[in-house]
Amino acid sequence: MAPTRTKRTGGSVSRETTRSVLEQLDRPVRQTTLEVEGHQLPVSNLDKPLWPAAGRRAPLTKRDLLRYFTRVSPWMLLHLADRPLFVTRFPNGVTGKSFYQKHWEDPPPFVRTVSIWSSHNAGDGDYLICENLPTLLWLGQMAGLELHAWYSRTRRAPDALRTGATFSGSEAALDRSVLNYPDFVVFDLDPYLYSGKEARARSPSCIAAPSAELERWPSGCARCSAGWDSRLGSRPRAAPGYTFTFRSCAPSISTQPATWPRRSRATPGRSGHAR
Repeated sequence: MAPTRTKRTGGSVSRETTRSVLEQLDRPVRQTTLEVEGHQLPVSNLDKPLWPAAGRRAPLTKRDLLRYFTRVSPWMLLHLADRPLFVTRFPNGVTGKSFYQKHWEDPPPFVRTVSIWSSHNAGDGDYLICENLPTLLWLGQMAGLELHAWYSRTRRAPDALRTGATFSGSEAALDRSVLNYPDFVVFDLDPYLYSGKEARARSPSCIAAPSAELERWPSGCARCSAGWDSRLGSRPRAAPGYTFTFRSCAPSISTQPATWPRRSRATPGRSGHAR
């Protein structure tokens, strides 16, 4: 059967596809090859625990992760489509060592990548974009438990048609591009005792006030943090003189003055330009 052509809008997973993948994952085998939207995806170690047991609850396995990704894919892909992505991988589960992966060599044919200039490396690098179910399950097979999508898009429509669509070749090209216009902001609510308010489950006033008028929904990470994701009504650049900063587990916003007089791109894991 010929592979299904991938749509760039994301979130187009049919109920038939979801049902088919779940049935394949229900087979009592440790490894298999999934048929997903006409693509062949080998998966292995399906019974390997990724989250430890808690009380009477059994450990959660890679099979559980893939089933979860399949069930939520119609909604999850809407938030990942057209956004460069880097992944935190946990090969031995959340209690083991983890590592970040930004760049990809020879990904499967169903995976879309985009070339983006890196001032840190003084050259272009290929970033992954997760816009279909095969890609999402492929990341799950590699124990990609934290999916860090950029807060700006590669697609200019509908509200950034005057921006550039070239992200590679030079810093100037990247500055002119739509990737320099974030359309999401994230307020991070860590469960650590920074001020004492977090322990009492109180929402800090600096978050409650500006977020009251934004479209928002709760989010979290694989291990610890929770937060609010909010869609901006327009596509502004980061405020001059300030920078967005993001931690490894969950994004946050810093209102400390930036140390360099340039615009800052709101990208997870790094402040400033793509690296």
